[in-house]
Amino acid sequence: MKKEALAFIIAAGMMSVMTGCVSQKTDDVSNGTEQPSYNEAVTENQNAEETENIEETEVEEEVVIEPTQEILDAELADNKVQLGNHVIQFPISFQDFIDKGVVLTSDDNPNTEIVEPNQGAGFSFVLDGKDYYSFADNIEEKRLQMKDCLVRGVAHENHIDIISDAIFAKGIRIGSTIDELKSVWGEPNEDFVDFYEYYQERELENSRVNEYVYTVYLDLETETIRFIDFSCNDVSEDAPIVTESAN
Repeated sequence: MKKEALAFIIAAGMMSVMTGCVSQKTDDVSNGTEQPSYNEAVTENQNAEETENIEETEVEEEVVIEPTQEILDAELADNKVQLGNHVIQFPISFQDFIDKGVVLTSDDNPNTEIVEPNQGAGFSFVLDGKDYYSFADNIEEKRLQMKDCLVRGVAHENHIDIISDAIFAKGIRIGSTIDELKSVWGEPNEDFVDFYEYYQERELENSRVNEYVYTVYLDLETETIRFIDFSCNDVSEDAPIVTESAN
């Protein structure tokens, strides 16, 4: 009888120990944090996949602006540049430029920004969703509000390429090869090794002035165009041309 009682006590003790282990194991897993059920985990994965698919759908491919026939037919002296889907002939009044749909992205206020005589004010802008940089020039002998100045071209800002979608005469743009450039623009007036200058100088009554200047910066490693600065002046076509090409 004593042996049976002792065996019962031992068995009860072992059950108690096992129960305690199971309880401890459960507590370790839980530890105050609810573990998701299988269905919850599957739902979370499905939601994550749906969100990822939506995000991928929302990412639009970069739209490449193609040159219009007007810009393909243009000559350097036409002073035409295609910005987005707009072909603009320079020089152009600041107000007419804004009327093309240009949205300023710089902090300049055309109504309060003052430009000194024979000076210019640079500004960045967006047209057709693309970023560009230009300048408003005061060619008067008096101070002018920015809104009363002329826009005479486009440029890069501090050698940062922000006019990759500007297209120039004959379809030349950033990324065009040097061979493509020379095949349609000819040899430059000035060859400075890592940049070319194309210009046309006209004789005025008491001075000479460049009708246009295209400064083409080159990537010598890839033999392509890095960026292009362009500016022009409003010069009568009757004014005699001094030089068409220095080479």
